[in-house]
Amino acid sequence: MGNQRVRVEIGGRAYHLGGADPERTRALARKVDDAINRFVDTLGAGTDSYQLAILAALQIADELAAARDEHQRYRLEIGAASRKLLDELESAVDGIEAEVAALRAQEPSPQHE
Repeated sequence: MGNQRVRVEIGGRAYHLGGADPERTRALARKVDDAINRFVDTLGAGTDSYQLAILAALQIADELAAARDEHQRYRLEIGAASRKLLDELESAVDGIEAEVAALRAQEPSPQHE
């Protein structure tokens, strides 16, 4: 698809950014703009734009770290559940094999004529 240019506004300034997915680029820009605006609401409109950008970056980095931690926790939980399920399946297979062996042992042997 290639690199498409998209116009976004972050912190009251327009930027022309490139990306393969313009909607994703716009959504990410809105996220950064929202983070900056929350700090403007808290600290005031006269706050240095560099400081606002740093604070927004820290907030977004914290959200990313929390999401990664949650993802890792889910991976561990899924891994444990998968291992438990595999153990249960192996146990069930062992039981079926034992039942089949017992049934075969009960069958009369074929007689040779």
